[in-house]
Amino acid sequence: MTRRHRSGASGVGPTAALRRARRDGSAAVEFGIIAIPFLMMLFAILEIAVIFLTDTVLENAVIDAGRQVRTGEADRSGMNTEKFKTKICANMSAFANNCTSRLTVDVRVLTSFRNPPTDPLSTGTFNPSGLEYLPSQPGNIVIVRAWYKQPIFTPFMNQGAPRAGGNGILTATMAFRNEPYNQ
Repeated sequence: MTRRHRSGASGVGPTAALRRARRDGSAAVEFGIIAIPFLMMLFAILEIAVIFLTDTVLENAVIDAGRQVRTGEADRSGMNTEKFKTKICANMSAFANNCTSRLTVDVRVLTSFRNPPTDPLSTGTFNPSGLEYLPSQPGNIVIVRAWYKQPIFTPFMNQGAPRAGGNGILTATMAFRNEPYNQ
């Protein structure tokens, strides 16, 4: 005896085909809803990685340039603000693009380690007035500070950097006593 199935009861027929057709586009719609936030988070993670890498490179470049101040090479070569910035930027390798325009430096002699100079970010916005390069003598206490404006491209991360007009400001600082290089 041959059994006859009602149309659609066994998953074959026009009703089952309509159910499948309604579900076929759901994956694309769900992906469309999730894709934009996922990609924004992915780009934010990549941008944070670049910021950390740039910060590490800046820190190492300031340490290297500060060593020239500590050993007296900077004073012997007639170092000034622009030459010092160029020295730091030369050590920033892959991040040297527009480095001198993004970099601000301050090299000064301190009376003691307890009296640091004011931070140019203390007012809530970056104020580079008063920052300078001052030559030092053997035995002086010197502070070397550098600020680098890192552009931020991810939209919601850009809102977290209002102090610098949408740029993140990376800072590297080192303080030391000059070596007795004149002996």
